[in-house]
Amino acid sequence: MPISKTQLNDFLAALSVDRGNLGLIVTAGDAGALIVDLPNGTFERTEIGKDADPEQTIASLLAAAKNKHWCRLDLKDGELSGRVYNQLRALGTSGHLQIVNPPGKEKNMIDMLWPAESKVLVVISRASLEKITVSTFLNLFGPILREE
Repeated sequence: MPISKTQLNDFLAALSVDRGNLGLIVTAGDAGALIVDLPNGTFERTEIGKDADPEQTIASLLAAAKNKHWCRLDLKDGELSGRVYNQLRALGTSGHLQIVNPPGKEKNMIDMLWPAESKVLVVISRASLEKITVSTFLNLFGPILREE
């Protein structure tokens, strides 16, 4: 059964007030096809997966934090780079981005408190979720919405 507008709105409202910074939507079909109207209409969006550049994902996360936007990450094929996973884990556990050798920066490390206005929404298909090999992946997220 497809995700209804009401379910999606309830999920986004829960993510908005949840103390966590990460939400997960598991779709029955292609993750990129899900249309989500994020709060304030402002967000960074990028695809992550085997053929994606992890530095682009890091740059999207940095831009979302700097501009106090939401960030949508579409995980395409169940392949999550260690660099991206580490950022999601740091964000989920400490509320910080802690990026070593950030893209396009001269600093060796950025340690940034994630703004309360910003959230990360990861969208993944059920098939891609089954390919994730990191056993603690689902533990990163606050609210999780599953398309049945």
